Amino acid sequence: MENLKQKYMPLYSSAADATVRFVREDTVLRFLPGQAEVEIRKVPAGTLVQVIQKTINMETNETWLYVEVPVFDTPQDNRGYIPVEPTVYFTPDLERQVISPVTVPAGSTIYSAEPGQESRELETPVQDQRVMIEGRRQDKVLCTAAGGTTFLTAPDNIVYPVSPLRRPENE
Repeated sequence: MENLKQKYMPLYSSAADATVRFVREDTVLRFLPGQAEVEIRKVPAGTLVQVIQKTINMETNETWLYVEVPVFDTPQDNRGYIPVEPTVYFTPDLERQVISPVTVPAGSTIYSAEPGQESRELETPVQDQRVMIEGRRQDKVLCTAAGGTTFLTAPDNIVYPVSPLRRPENE
């Protein structure tokens, strides 16, 4: 533990606009802040991450973010470190570029997404679903929800997150 204390310097940010970052290029979530550290998972471009803490790797002088990343194939989100470079502030112009997490509201029409089979209407969700956009098929959006469930829905059913930097409409 003493070696870790000398290797990493925690830095805290209280700025409201620094708590959510947009990942602008694919990166890797790591167990500790450093390129040689254990990989937890890939983080695709378009993902919003919640920043918990900022850290400097004292050996490389690189700045890393300790973040929470939305996950859809396990019961809880992952926490780990990503370099600060592939992230930017989550600004209003990036809202519709987010692929994860987005929401499909309760009552939205959803369709099956089995490859090679004709899409059929599924039971309408009774609660909002936090999803990741995986891509598009014809005029529908392919989504992955909790447990790795995939389905299709109309693009206008997708609710994108709102940037904390968005000014209220009445100002």
